[in-house]
Amino acid sequence: MELNQYTSDIKSEGQVNRRARRQAGVNDTADITENQLPSWSGGFTEESARQLCESSLNASKLWDICDFAIDTLPIVEQCITAILFSDTDIYVYESVELFKLECKLAVQSDPSIASDLGYSSHFSLVNYLLSLTCPMDCSNQGTCSNDVCTCTSGFYGSDCSKSITIIPILTTISEEVYSVQSINSSFSRDVTLYGENFMNTGSLSCHLERLELIDNTFYSTNITLISAATFLTAGSVVCSVPASTPFTGYTISVSNNGVDASSSLVYIVQDTICFECDPSRNICLLNVRRYI
Repeated sequence: MELNQYTSDIKSEGQVNRRARRQAGVNDTADITENQLPSWSGGFTEESARQLCESSLNASKLWDICDFAIDTLPIVEQCITAILFSDTDIYVYESVELFKLECKLAVQSDPSIASDLGYSSHFSLVNYLLSLTCPMDCSNQGTCSNDVCTCTSGFYGSDCSKSITIIPILTTISEEVYSVQSINSSFSRDVTLYGENFMNTGSLSCHLERLELIDNTFYSTNITLISAATFLTAGSVVCSVPASTPFTGYTISVSNNGVDASSSLVYIVQDTICFECDPSRNICLLNVRRYI
């Protein structure tokens, strides 16, 4: 690991001045007049908010290092202000993450901190720090190394906060699904599905159920097919769908773990010369005009 990659864009002067301001008792927070602040209400007082913010920072494994490296008072004040305006503690974690970020930048940019704290080298302190600065402490579902979480089995995301048991939400299929074209039965078609909570797991899969056309209406055949899905983003995946002539209908759902699948959407492959299909109504009608 090259230490220069951490420090190339960081100026140490600002961090040194911050430490000097802390020692001088100067508060960096912007002045806010009393009439700009709401009154304390609900379950918090200024004292209880301060206790919560300070205890949250003190609980960090980085406290001993960071309390020396940076001025924590502005972060505490920002935390208190967030509680005051929101009347909730849901933003406290953001103050903890800010605390970790500012500490990381300070230590990376100021080699004297390592010697002041008794570390053998700046490099060793940075390495140790980066084993503790992962986002949300990997949600207690992974290990932190070099500022990156390695999640335990069944959990994903930069902070290991997402479980593969989360069921995706399907909203739409790409417009090309409803486009009209003839497709030979020996081919499959890649279909893009959009929604939420898709995860790039080894178990991400497409669940298809074949439909049968009877009297111009599609009915379930209870014939199912499960295949691997291609992850694009947390909001889009690609499923490969078999095609046949003159047409084939499928319901498509997606699962992150191969078991728990989303609600389904209808996909119809049609021979446009002979049929016009409406997936929203699950029907296909013979296009008589083609033969006039």
